[in-house]
Amino acid sequence: MTHHRSARQSIGAMPLMLVAIGAASQAAFALDDTYLRCKGSIAIFLESGVQSVEKQEIAAHVMRDTINFMGNNLLGGKDIQICRQSTDDFYFDSQSCKGGPVDLARPREYGTLNKITGELHLSNEAPKLALAQGSFICKKAEPLMK
Repeated sequence: MTHHRSARQSIGAMPLMLVAIGAASQAAFALDDTYLRCKGSIAIFLESGVQSVEKQEIAAHVMRDTINFMGNNLLGGKDIQICRQSTDDFYFDSQSCKGGPVDLARPREYGTLNKITGELHLSNEAPKLALAQGSFICKKAEPLMK
């Protein structure tokens, strides 16, 4: 048994499909030019063991396809590319978004941000420095100046 759709049924589905596409593109860029203030802790991995630093803050600025971190002397990063986004979260990496190899001779910042819960996981690796990993909860913030 073969089912055929009439031209009228196909045309009726078009507006629904356009609405779905519009909603998907809005969700993909829901963090355009968003400022976040994040609070949490940082673990620093040293040869002698792990040192935990509590009550840390970091600010984030998300712009279309990059993210910047500032305000913390243990973790940071500028113009880190957002590699992939889903409805709930996105992954960012300063080196390997395109699937290429990681260059251990250069600093690397990478992690995830959950757009719903505000959970941020940020790692910094740099030659001759200890690995630093932060876990934060972020809330939307307004910049003092634009």
